[in-house]
Amino acid sequence: MVALFSSLTADNPSVLDEIRAYYADDVVFEDPVQKVQGIEPFIALNRRLVRRARELTFTIDRVVGSDAEFFTTWHMRFRPRIGPLFEIDAVSHLRAEGGKIRQHRDYWDLGALFASTVPGGQSLLRFALKPLA
Repeated sequence: MVALFSSLTADNPSVLDEIRAYYADDVVFEDPVQKVQGIEPFIALNRRLVRRARELTFTIDRVVGSDAEFFTTWHMRFRPRIGPLFEIDAVSHLRAEGGKIRQHRDYWDLGALFASTVPGGQSLLRFALKPLA
């Protein structure tokens, strides 16, 4: 699984053909901006991501858990064909049954994603959200 996502880049969209081997037909995927059910919608959203990218890389930092349920931390760099570089650190929670992933939920900070596009944006966001103590 780690190799699958690490090899998903703008230059290597063919890795999406391998998703069926890992995901159930009725997979449910959710992240902060979308939710889809079914393998075809899941593959389609990933194809759109790759198609829109000039640069796309995933770095898997850690995987913890069992075959039935695991968490992974990762970093994504995404530069659309037009526009600035976006970077996010995220966590995915995946649940499997019968050797296939049935639930996949990504957790990441939408504000930090947009702040990553502005020079000094991350520092500005941290300052703005700093406790008022």
